[in-house]
Amino acid sequence: MSTITTRSAVLAILLLALAASKDATAGPLLVRHYVDLTLPQPGLSALCGFNILRRIEGFVDTALFFDDQGNPAREIDTSPTTRTVAILTGTATHSLSTSRV
Repeated sequence: MSTITTRSAVLAILLLALAASKDATAGPLLVRHYVDLTLPQPGLSALCGFNILRRIEGFVDTALFFDDQGNPAREIDTSPTTRTVAILTGTATHSLSTSRV
């Protein structure tokens, strides 16, 4: 199981467990977690002829809203401080571009 899948599964279980005990009138459940992932980009690497990695880092904020019965009704995910960087391995350049996700 990959790190991304494991983290997503743990976060989903945590949110569902908290949702089960959440009072519907108390407002949304706010969760903030830090993401730091480096992922290979095989298609882009093949096209360019050298290895390219994609690094994503920053905070992801989640607001989970509940209906009147206390069941999860909707979720809003934002990542205003998260950045993605292309890393060119095997070249003198380590950062091609930085952009917000």
